[in-house]
Amino acid sequence: MKALLSLPVLLIGLCSFVLCTPTPLSPRAAADTVAPVASLSKLTFGGPGCPQTGGEPWVYGTPTQNLTIVFASSAFQASISGDTTTQRTYCQINLAITHAAGTQYAVDREHFGGLANLEEGVRGRHRISYYFSGELETVASEVEFGGPLQREYELDEQVEELWSSCGQGAGLNVNSEVYVTSNGVKGKRGIMTGDFGGNALFELHLKWRAC
Repeated sequence: MKALLSLPVLLIGLCSFVLCTPTPLSPRAAADTVAPVASLSKLTFGGPGCPQTGGEPWVYGTPTQNLTIVFASSAFQASISGDTTTQRTYCQINLAITHAAGTQYAVDREHFGGLANLEEGVRGRHRISYYFSGELETVASEVEFGGPLQREYELDEQVEELWSSCGQGAGLNVNSEVYVTSNGVKGKRGIMTGDFGGNALFELHLKWRAC
């Protein structure tokens, strides 16, 4: 795993490519939330879909609101052709978030996307899963396509609720995976990329509560 020992965090009010205005909370939801005190103390990443040399990500925002992680150069794609009938690749990020005792957090919303270019009979999938270090439970979101198809796609949705341990500064793991298969049929072509314009993007909105 590659580590950023000193990670500059840029504070911005709006992401340049995603609307970051929070959705108003219902009275019940507002009662369950707290004003968090938190910071991103360390970020590590690894996997064949991550940059293999250099390419440390840019991080925008803070864990108290939105975190946007961008790899400026990434070969984050899976493709098949000729005798290759199945391929997958992934990039996993670990976020070490330091926060106050008596609070816990969860991923509230996510935004990701990419490009699907699939011949007839080829299927592609982009899956993002979340879990906390030391915990077994995992939640995930995915999009799946069947060829013939050539299109860009985006997913912006709420994530199934999974809370960190109470006040322990649990590390959040984000695993993004793209997968292409022709179900054993040779000579088919297909590609799935997990990026926008060559930049691999992970955008998360976190929510907090007292515990």
